Amino acid sequence: MKFTADKNTLADAVLIASRACAAKSIDTSLECVLLELRGNKLTVRGYNLETGINKTIMVNGIKDGAIMVDARILSDYVRKIDSAFSVELETKNDKEININFGGSKHNRMNGVSANNFPKISKFADNIEFFIKEAVLRDTLSQIYHAVSQSGDNPAMCGVKFVLENNELTLVASDGLRMALRTIPLEYQDLEFIVPDKTIVELIRNLASDGDNDVQVIVDKNQVLFSKGSGEYEIFSRIIDGKFVNYKRVADFEGLRTAVIDSKEFSGALERAIVGIENRNSNSAVLSFLSTTKVLNIYCKTSMTITDEDIDIEYETKIDDKYDENGGEIPFKISFQPRLLLDAIKNSNAETVKLIMREEINPVKIVSAEDESKFLFVVVPMRTK
Repeated sequence: MKFTADKNTLADAVLIASRACAAKSIDTSLECVLLELRGNKLTVRGYNLETGINKTIMVNGIKDGAIMVDARILSDYVRKIDSAFSVELETKNDKEININFGGSKHNRMNGVSANNFPKISKFADNIEFFIKEAVLRDTLSQIYHAVSQSGDNPAMCGVKFVLENNELTLVASDGLRMALRTIPLEYQDLEFIVPDKTIVELIRNLASDGDNDVQVIVDKNQVLFSKGSGEYEIFSRIIDGKFVNYKRVADFEGLRTAVIDSKEFSGALERAIVGIENRNSNSAVLSFLSTTKVLNIYCKTSMTITDEDIDIEYETKIDDKYDENGGEIPFKISFQPRLLLDAIKNSNAETVKLIMREEINPVKIVSAEDESKFLFVVVPMRTK
């Protein structure tokens, strides 16, 4: 194999593919990327038996071939070459790579025969659909904060894709919160769960302004996402397990609603969490009053006290309660402030609507301008 390539283009391709390589493995081939040249197309591939990434770039191909090389070493090495140079790579006996640049820089690196690269199952394209690149990226970015990181239930450590009635619903939940987006898509009766790491790579490598179609192929126990006619591909196993019943979680009628300015709300919550050392140990208490249309946010930690009022629009379907002196008793509900803040910041809405029942019931958060844009659910804390 022999080719010349732009240094930055090659470095980016190796870095992207290397994210699918194992950091440390008994099988050292899983720590390698595969370089495969066909004509002027160089495909850099990483694979750890669960997730694979292919990145294809255009180079000046001189001789076809393939070789494996340690992903970390190659990535670091190419990255340290001056951007002004193009890079020439040439293999020798499938066990060595000559790297030349700048006219007088000649270096060598150990390689491994491409025959040692793990076999990858081929995808049948009988179950496939297409979605716009920007739509997929923005949707995943908006709900990703709710993906479980604990590993207690593997099925929750990913995003669930559900296609039915010509709609695609994407759901993430960690048991304390849920994030959901639904977008139009002409396909029916299909659902699968994509692992957390694959979602992260999709968000990282898809463009928020991209108008290309992303092809999604589902085959047996694996899924493939491909954009740019195979320029970038990521494939992974599908998670098998029981996901939260998202329809039941979101199926309740609110007794109280509050419309709140997102910037003011998130600012108060950010100040509330400044003094929190353990994110699970403190609560932010939200108090609502019908008479004044004010939301009070109160959070006390060992270091700080947050006590702020925000003007809101507030409505209730049940009678307010009053004390013996005729003063309104506020409706209070407590949250882990970080969970609430994540929802508000990822709403991308100027104003949000909180749909509430009682202090122990989950709260729905939607866009006040268009309730169909997204749906977040946050479970409150039980406090004395």
